[in-house]
Amino acid sequence: MARLVLFDIDGTILSTQGIGRRALARAVSQAFKINITCDHLDLSGKTDPQICREMLFDSGFAGEVSVEDLSTAFEIYLPILKTEIESCKEFALLKGIHELIDALNKTADTYLALLTGNIEPGARIKLAPFQLNQSFTVGAYGSDSADRMELPAVANQRASKHFRQEFAPSEIVIIGDSTRDVACAKGYGARAIAVSTGKTSVAELKAENPDFLFSSLANTEDVVTAILAK
Repeated sequence: MARLVLFDIDGTILSTQGIGRRALARAVSQAFKINITCDHLDLSGKTDPQICREMLFDSGFAGEVSVEDLSTAFEIYLPILKTEIESCKEFALLKGIHELIDALNKTADTYLALLTGNIEPGARIKLAPFQLNQSFTVGAYGSDSADRMELPAVANQRASKHFRQEFAPSEIVIIGDSTRDVACAKGYGARAIAVSTGKTSVAELKAENPDFLFSSLANTEDVVTAILAK
């Protein structure tokens, strides 16, 4: 049986230490000329367009937020994100990621892709310092839809075309650190593997009934077994 394994980024592959939050807040502040204070907002598992709108709403912005407005904010965001990454010493690859990717690449009929709330250019910027873009040549992003529930279908369509391999929902595994990762997997009929390396607690993740729950992805053998389980 084939497996399409879809990885989230922030809190799953990378410890980002809030760089995305800070960069988006600065970009939205500049684009909309409003002071953004968002440290209290729960942004785990949300898409970048969704986050921008929530930041604006929380800060009292009452106007319309068009796609063009968000595009302007994202143009400002990308160079800020690069600067945040360069200045953040704690921005790091989480333990066991390279080992897991290597193991999956050696497993027959197993294919890797992304499913992330990041807009695609932001995702690529975050993965670049760890040479991971070549491991994830295709995926679904917040730039495809503000609604994470729509992203599994996008990822499946792109991966099927890219790998020339059809995937039933039951052959898809979504790995993420938030309750929203679990929800989008279950909503699509995919396997949900939750990992508590982000901001979401074990109790919160367990309450969503993922198919598997790990404290980290460092135990390669156990995670691969969960991915391949029938």
